[in-house]
This record gives sequence, C-alpha cells and structure tokens, in this order.
Amino acid sequence: MNNAKTYKVQIPRDANVSVFDLRHEIDADLISTKILEFRTQFPESNSSNVIGWHSDYFSQKQSNIFDSLIEIVENKTREVVNDSDFNISVVQTWAIVYEKNNAAVRHNHSDTLYSAVYYASAKPNSSPIRFDGGLTIMPETGMLVVFPGWLFHEVPAMRFDHKRIAVAFNLNCTLKTYEERLQ
Repeated sequence: MNNAKTYKVQIPRDANVSVFDLRHEIDADLISTKILEFRTQFPESNSSNVIGWHSDYFSQKQSNIFDSLIEIVENKTREVVNDSDFNISVVQTWAIVYEKNNAAVRHNHSDTLYSAVYYASAKPNSSPIRFDGGLTIMPETGMLVVFPGWLFHEVPAMRFDHKRIAVAFNLNCTLKTYEERLQ
C-alpha cells in the first residue's frame, strides 16, 4: 500500500518550439520518394493517433533512408538544448503520409524529452500542426520543427487531394559521463 501523500501543483510553463529551414541541407524530393517507396514496402500502419498511413515507430532500424536526416535532427536539437553536458539521440523515427481527410488527434510524446517533425513535402494548403497555447505552424517543404515531447499538438484533417509527407522523431537527452565532459 502506498502511504505517500500526493499533491497536484498546476503551474504554467513556457514551451519553446523551434523551426529550422533545411531546404539547403536535405534533398526533400529524394526523402519524399524514399518514403513513398518505404510505404510500398511496409503498407500496414500501426494503431495510433494518426488517421492515415505511418510507418513503424522504429523505422530507423528497418531502413537507412533516415540516417542523414537523423544526424541533422540530432544536431538541430543540440542547438535547441544548448547544453554541452548532454548527449542528444533519436530513439524513434517514423514516416507519415497524410492524404485527403487524414489527421492526427491531439496527443503528446510524454515518454521523450524532445520531438521533431521534418516536412519532406508540404503544399501551401497542407494542414498545419497546432500546439496547445495557440501556436499554429503551416508546414513547408524542408521545414523542421523541434518541440518538447510533453507539448500537446494535433494535425487537422487534410482538405485537399495531395500528400503531406513528414518524418517524426522522438529524442532523449542523457547526461554525458565525466570523461565525455572532459573531452
């Protein structure tokens, strides 16, 4: 039996959402093509908050198509964290293809410190990503959005006949060892 007395404390806290333009660092068309090929190879979706197709949450273990993207996402997240005492690493990667009427219901990634989404293909009228607190970001091809994993967000249903292709990431931070910090 638990003898602990538990108190709920409600505090407002700020969340930083960082947006990077990766158009000059990543070939978005190539990533889009590889994701659509990946979808052909792995057509089944996991059950999740996404209404539409998405790959396995550990897609980085199924294919090396995400390797260069993972390295860039880890580096950009290091910029966001801005603390050299931590190792930043992607622990989950999955691709998402939104088509007409596809959406993602409100959710968060509470089991990870940071999350990110890279837009490999996003037309000007693609559905936005909406965060709690009123922030709405219209995706653009080549855009990377990095945010705290605890921050709730959603994607409203796509209203048009085109694909919104994205790659999502969950990242964790671990404290570097004493030896690593001396280097």
